[in-house]
Order: sequence, then C-alpha cells, then structure tokens
Amino acid sequence: MCPPSRGAPVRGQEDRQNQARTPGARPSKPRAEAGRPAGTTAARLLALQRTAGNAAVARAVAEERHRHNANCGHAPEQEAPSVQRSAVHQVLRGAGQPLDTPLRTEMEARLGADFGDVRLHTDAVAQRSAEEIGARAYTSGSHVVVGRDGLDKHTLAHELTHVVQQRQGPVDGHDHGGGLKVSDPGDRFEREAEENARRVMSGAPPALSEAAGTAGAQGLQRAVDTGAPRVQRVPETAEAAAPGFRQTKPTAEEDRDVTLRMLDRMSRIALDTIRATNGQFVDKKKNPVRSVKKITPHLAVSLEQDGYLAIAGNTGDKKVTENDKKVVEAELARFVNGSDEVARAEDAQRSRAGRDRTKVRALVEGSYLGEHSGAGGLVAVKRAMEGGKVRWYAVGGASAPNTSQHGEMTVLGQHVAKWLSNPRAKDEAPEKVMMGGVKLACACCEWAFQAVNEHIGRATGYEVVAAGAHGQFFPGWLMPEWMREHEAVVNAVREKAEANGKELTEQWVIEGEMSTERVTHDPDDSASEWEER
Repeated sequence: MCPPSRGAPVRGQEDRQNQARTPGARPSKPRAEAGRPAGTTAARLLALQRTAGNAAVARAVAEERHRHNANCGHAPEQEAPSVQRSAVHQVLRGAGQPLDTPLRTEMEARLGADFGDVRLHTDAVAQRSAEEIGARAYTSGSHVVVGRDGLDKHTLAHELTHVVQQRQGPVDGHDHGGGLKVSDPGDRFEREAEENARRVMSGAPPALSEAAGTAGAQGLQRAVDTGAPRVQRVPETAEAAAPGFRQTKPTAEEDRDVTLRMLDRMSRIALDTIRATNGQFVDKKKNPVRSVKKITPHLAVSLEQDGYLAIAGNTGDKKVTENDKKVVEAELARFVNGSDEVARAEDAQRSRAGRDRTKVRALVEGSYLGEHSGAGGLVAVKRAMEGGKVRWYAVGGASAPNTSQHGEMTVLGQHVAKWLSNPRAKDEAPEKVMMGGVKLACACCEWAFQAVNEHIGRATGYEVVAAGAHGQFFPGWLMPEWMREHEAVVNAVREKAEANGKELTEQWVIEGEMSTERVTHDPDDSASEWEER
C-alpha cells in the first residue's frame, strides 16, 4: 500500500490523480473501461468505491453472500444483481493457494504472526477482480488477491499487516450513512500498515529459528467476525518502493522490456561468477584443472511457466560444469540473504557489473519492483531467487568436435514443449517469453527464433523475445533434436542459411565461413541508474 496520506476509505487508496487534491475537492471521475458500458459491474463498483468508499464495496460483497428469503427481514437492494456478477465475490469464495513455504517463513519471522491460513489468489479471475476495483492487490480477511502486475515483498508485508489487523477486530471508521462505516484517508490502520511494512522490510531476513519461535507464539490468533469483510487494496498506480535503494536516473523509453533486462543481468552475473572462480578448482598438486578457454562463452536465462529460472550454457568443448552450477546458485543465494560482496569503490559501482549487482540487490530488497509497478515478470524472477527455484539444462553437455548447441536453443526447447501442451486461446494476444542472455543472438539463433515464432509460436499463442542479435555467424552451430522434429522450422532455418551462403548439413550442423566483421556482442545497457541509500 502507499503512504497513508494517499489513502481512500476502508484501507483503500485514491488514485494518483487525487493524491494532491485540496480538502473538499471533488474526487476525479473514474474512467470507464474500454469497450465496457458505464452501467456494468466494473463501472458500478468503481463508482461505488469513489463516491462511498471501499467500505461500500465491502458491504456489497457481504450482502451478496447473504441469501435473501422471506424470513431475513429485508429485501435485496437494487444493485444486488450486478454485484453478484463481480469477480471479487468469485475470488473471495475460492480456496486460493497458501504462501510458498520459504516466503511464509520469512514473512512470519518479519511480522511475528502465523500466516498459515493466508491464501493468495493470483489467477486470471483474481487479476480481473483487482482490475474491477482499480487495485494492484487487495486483502479481505485472510485472502490476499494479486492483480496482473504481481506483488512485491514490501506490499505483501503491508497486506499481511492488514490481515493481522482484521484478526484483532473491526477497523476504525466514521458513519457515512446507510449503515456504512468508512475509514478516514489517514486513519491509524493505514499508517500502521505502511510504517510496519517499511520497518519489517528494512533489515535482512530473520533467522529461521526466530521465525519458528515467533510464529508459534502467535499461532492462537483467530479472525474476528466483524460483519462486512474489509476489502483493503493497493491501487494500480501505487509506488511501493522500499527504502533501501533509489533510482537516480530513470529508465529510457527505448529500453527493452524490464524483465528481459533483469534476466540479461542475471546471466552476466552468473557468467562473471563462473569466471571469477576459475582456477579455484585444483588437483592434488594445486594445479588448475580447468583452463579459462573451457568456460562457456554464453549463458541463457529465462523464466519457465512454473516459476523456475531456466539456465543453460553452450554444449561442446566449452560447457557448464557441476562446479559452475554450484557457485552460481551460491551467488544467487547471497543476493537473497544480503551477504553478496559489494564493491564500494566508485569506479566499480559505475561499471556495468557494479550496476548489474546493484539492480539485482534492489530487486530482491523491493525498491526496483516498486519503481516498475510490481511488474509480473520481475515478481516471478524475485520469487524464483528467494525460493532457490533454478533449473539447469545441458550441464556437462557434450557434442561432436567443433560443434555446439547454444544455450538459448536448449532453453527454447523447454518453452516450446510447454507451448505445445498448453496453447493459448486464438483470440488472446501472444504471450511474450523473455530469453535473457550474456550476449546478443548469433545469426543462426536469430534465424531459429524467427522460424519458431512463425511456425510454432503463432499457432500456440506465444512469442520468444530476446535482447536482439549481433548477426555474426559462427560455424558449427548444432540444431537441437527437438527442433529437428518440426519440418517447417527446419526448412525455414535452412532457407535462411542458404540465403547467407551457409549450409545445414546432414549432421544438423550449419557450416560455412565465419563472419569477420566487427560487431557488438553485448546487449545495450539500460539508461537507468540505481544506488543504495
């Protein structure tokens, strides 16, 4: 949630246009959703929220849950039919999902409460319900409903504070008439939730033993039945930046997707970590057992549909080893627990590697998410890091001499398998799948991306997006086995190769003269700058 000075009734908050209005000014009129008449459920709920406050929405939810009959003593209100069709009610009747164990353990330790009964709602219906009431996320009882932009850890701490508040009893409010109790914009519950979130998220995660002890002490808390459920929401325009980092230079409009940039950073950090540990793996005579020439020149990093980070290097003579895997996972864990080494020298901080590390640290801490409105892809990357959800492919991958299957082709195969088993509806816009990497795509990988998007992605409703391509050709590019099963893709890649004077051989290798022109292999850097407070 935003600072309480921007709050709206019943823990809700006004949109950004109303934040600076003078006392007594009329709230701005809620905009109608595109293609939706003003009299529909969404518009009515928004109008109800703006004029009477979120308590009115909460009241409507409660009244919809009540089944009217001849003995109830009152008749349904005129708006009841439209309220009953709201996705909010459907979500609150649903079971939801418990917090992931690592996340629950951390938040219980930070807030000193048991969140075993908390249920997250993150599906399409939940996202639609949040949109209906203009929320990025909202809470009712033990239900935390997440909108399409996801939920960063700072905002989650704020919402979980409201869960605790509602367990303890009704919230303050003034009589708005008609039996409604409407909260004041700056009431103590909003101030408490925001201040508590900032306080508990300002330090490193508590030890797990502390979490277990504290959660056990609070386990007897029970929700109090206070009538209408409180629908506490974070508006879609809320700035939820936690206080540890700040952006000193904004992102440029021409910068590529924010999630793709973060995946690129993670791939560079991972490869830098592998290179930095080279020579530490020694034999009994203390001689390095691995030459720097044997390190993979590239790592691809992407998000899979189940929330795992997929990482793959090239196969062949230069490949990822088990030791590489271990040191990278250990380094990612250091970002999560706050023990990663940070170069304090000014020149180091200004280097690309220094900026990469600062932004990843800001992501884990929460500030980066707040600046980017809790982008769903960033939330997924953050959750994967916090949960240790990393899946490696082609570790120790072998291939014929002078050939290599590039890392992004290995990861792309995992995506394609999911696309084919879970195609999207034909009327849905294609889902963009971000493929991060240390380097831009080579000529062959670019041809493969184009062919897969055209002949598989278009039919299944997906599109792979990389940072770009440098266009240089490297001989020995090995077509992966999964790709060979798709004739249209094979033919498209072959045609591209032949048009550029190259050949796809019977061994599924593209051969030809290596490009000699000078090109930039690295993706463009982001224009934004971040620093620790």
